[in-house]
Amino acid sequence: PTVETYAYPNPFSQNIHSVVRMKFEISRPGNVRIRIFDFGMNLVRSVLDENLSPGEYDAVWNGMDDSGRKVANGTYFYIIESQDGQSDGKILVID
Repeated sequence: PTVETYAYPNPFSQNIHSVVRMKFEISRPGNVRIRIFDFGMNLVRSVLDENLSPGEYDAVWNGMDDSGRKVANGTYFYIIESQDGQSDGKILVID
């Protein structure tokens, strides 16, 4: 895919950092959707779902699920879907 992405800081400690940032770039305008999944690929959090212009962006996740609860330690996956295609990455959450 033409979307390049990475997350930082990674590993992410909710006790040290306020948020983890997912940096990505899109080359075509359109809807961008970013979702966080746990190791079992269960949806944990919808981070972004909006129309964006071409450019570089940072999406942030505070380590909480959609219900506002702190997620458990472990590996989480983020998926970025845009007009450019789909890109994904991993975030390691630790205390």
